[in-house]
Amino acid sequence: FHDIEKKKTMIQTINIGILAIIVIIQIGMIHAWTPLNVSQIKLPEPGHQVDVYLLVAPLMQDLYGDLLTTFNMYHANIGFVNKNTGYSWSVEYDGLPTMLSAVKPTVKHLENGMDDLEWGSHGGALLFSPINETYWKTLKQVVATIDGTTHNAFFKDFIIPFNETHPIYHLENVRDASNPLAKFKHSYECWDFAWEILRYFKYTLNISSIPGYMKKCDLSFFAKEEPQPVELLASMEQNQEIVTYFELTNFMKEDLTVERVISGVVDIIANRVAFYHYNDTYFKFHMAKPYISYTYDFEKI
Repeated sequence: FHDIEKKKTMIQTINIGILAIIVIIQIGMIHAWTPLNVSQIKLPEPGHQVDVYLLVAPLMQDLYGDLLTTFNMYHANIGFVNKNTGYSWSVEYDGLPTMLSAVKPTVKHLENGMDDLEWGSHGGALLFSPINETYWKTLKQVVATIDGTTHNAFFKDFIIPFNETHPIYHLENVRDASNPLAKFKHSYECWDFAWEILRYFKYTLNISSIPGYMKKCDLSFFAKEEPQPVELLASMEQNQEIVTYFELTNFMKEDLTVERVISGVVDIIANRVAFYHYNDTYFKFHMAKPYISYTYDFEKI
């Protein structure tokens, strides 16, 4: 695997969207706007009409422009526009304080020779106003028009309490390689959040205009068996196996080249053993074909 051409050939067997796992792990926030608190959002009057949007932008466009759209990599958001006043706001789910801190651990060297991994795997719903029309340029699709009463009920019952329900950010799914529709472990990131809102409107509030299917990004690892919990500090051998895996995902620093990404991805796949981190617990599994996929395709709401 030292020859870059061999690596290119191997990587062609894998969904090219796999680049996302490397890019996302290395970069912090998607953008640097200042979020608002719930009290700063201007709620509509009961009789006002509000358009609900699915908003999509190129992933990491502040850093790479449209580069990652070549691989169908996008960021999602739900927007609201008061048709009576023109006021707009949007909500998205991000890692906190940055996406980087949520998916990439810091290695801490212990006196006993082992390494500990420190995480900041928090996530939260972030509110912004007005909608940045320039940023959300890939897709601005109206999925429903609701009245002010419905908007305000959604805001009170869903938005305000939301951050108490999903405190952990999860970038990837872990799927059963023998039955890819079955998930051993679930992601929770911007697209999952957007889908939860759309489903809330469609099935809880009975907004029939919400489409049945829309395009959604999905990052998945494929496992031979159900991931099993392991202890980071149980033994020196296991400790180094876990730390080495997360170091493999950290090869990209500031520059982004196709060759370097391909080399790193092949190294991750060649390792064959992967770990899923959830709330200070590590789950070990063996990867199986197709190993990793990143798709942007239609999924049921």
